[in-house]
Amino acid sequence: MKVYYTKYEPAAASVSDLIDIYTDEDVVLPYNKLIYIPLDLYLELDTKEKAIILPRSSTFKRYGFILVNSVGIVDPSFNYNQVQLLVFRLQQDGEDTPLLHIPEGTRLAQLMSIKFNALEHEVSKSSKSKLIKLALNSKKGFGSTG
Repeated sequence: MKVYYTKYEPAAASVSDLIDIYTDEDVVLPYNKLIYIPLDLYLELDTKEKAIILPRSSTFKRYGFILVNSVGIVDPSFNYNQVQLLVFRLQQDGEDTPLLHIPEGTRLAQLMSIKFNALEHEVSKSSKSKLIKLALNSKKGFGSTG
């Protein structure tokens, strides 16, 4: 994945780190509304990559909004377009603060790259019985090894 910035290049990060993403312009968020926030971020993904956009852990606490899908997924069909966050503001400090100003250059989200393989599909009348047999022989539980 190639990452392009026009203004704010994040500090050097190790391979395991997520990269902070900055707002590209001043934004005013009304309470209880959906809004797109343009980011200083353009991507070039190869056919086996996706970019994941995650909120920073402090974003909701500081600004009172959430990413509408909770996680943004960018695929190669979006190459070279400006990435934006679709957010919804849930929190209001008081009746006198219906609008929230977020200045240009604010770190709101983080970027992660993943590589993926094509999924294998199998559809047949015997698939359900085969899956039931596999499930009966597997460990019981829900997302747990214990």
